[in-house]
Amino acid sequence: MTADELAAFIAEVRSQVEEALAQLDTVDRDALPPKLRNEYDAARARWEALGAHVTNEDALAMHIEAVERAGRELTADESLALLGLTPPV
Repeated sequence: MTADELAAFIAEVRSQVEEALAQLDTVDRDALPPKLRNEYDAARARWEALGAHVTNEDALAMHIEAVERAGRELTADESLALLGLTPPV
């Protein structure tokens, strides 16, 4: 992956994070039943964590190193696992 491709990928992920959080902002969390409130909180936490990681230069460097060591691009799930996250639902 070239530097330009990585920058485009990061911009796309940031856009997806912003879109997901904007959608979550349309929900009145307090009006949800407890089980859905827990799912809502978990989803928001995962999206916020992903957003924090794509703005973290150390995380990006770790991703690049993992790709170089693997000799291939990581899958989305592998990238999230590298950061200690689970895929957003």
